Amino acid sequence: MNHSSDHLLIPAEFYFQASVEIPWQADLDKDIQHKKHPKIDNELPNLMFEESDSKNTVQFFVAWNEEGICLQVNAEKKNFPSQPGTLTDPTKGDRIDFFIDTRDLKTNHRASKFCHRFTLLPPGTRGKRKQSALMIEQEISGNRTYREMTQPEQIPTWDSSSKEGYQVSCWISKAYLEGYDPEHVSSLGFYYVMYDGEYSTRLFGVGENFPATTDPSLWPSLKLVR
Repeated sequence: MNHSSDHLLIPAEFYFQASVEIPWQADLDKDIQHKKHPKIDNELPNLMFEESDSKNTVQFFVAWNEEGICLQVNAEKKNFPSQPGTLTDPTKGDRIDFFIDTRDLKTNHRASKFCHRFTLLPPGTRGKRKQSALMIEQEISGNRTYREMTQPEQIPTWDSSSKEGYQVSCWISKAYLEGYDPEHVSSLGFYYVMYDGEYSTRLFGVGENFPATTDPSLWPSLKLVR
């Protein structure tokens, strides 16, 4: 990851612990199940600390309620359709990895049973065949706890595409988020990595020089506000 302040001995991300407020919203799951994108006003900020020369734009949104959380991606100004990975090998193509710690523990450097990794395969094409968006849960490297992985059909996902990009909305129920308890734990550890052949890699926080995909203490916090 390139930093605009290369002379800094400590990367800019480490000068503060990023914390972002995300809104409470009713009927998130119903909207997605009825093939609608929930309208979420609060876009997640860009935490990459660098300017991109790309004309491509991508926006990330998160909203919550007591029953779960909604993840939404809006990718615009794409010149070519995405070429996502497959269900059996999601890493062989475009994808977005989302990491969630339902207890937002910043003292653990190893993923616990409260840490989750969900991989979004965006809508796109493989060969001549169109492929709808799909959300897959995967294990986090180094996590020694066992939990049965959530199946794609258990995560309602709705996508819409155009010649210029796509929008995807996913609903993750609390039933598949070990430890999700907004009443007593009002924040989530959260991180994402977007792998896209056209957009290049996008990150929510520290770069690839750090073990952010396995160390939840490096994940920014999402404050659950009403």
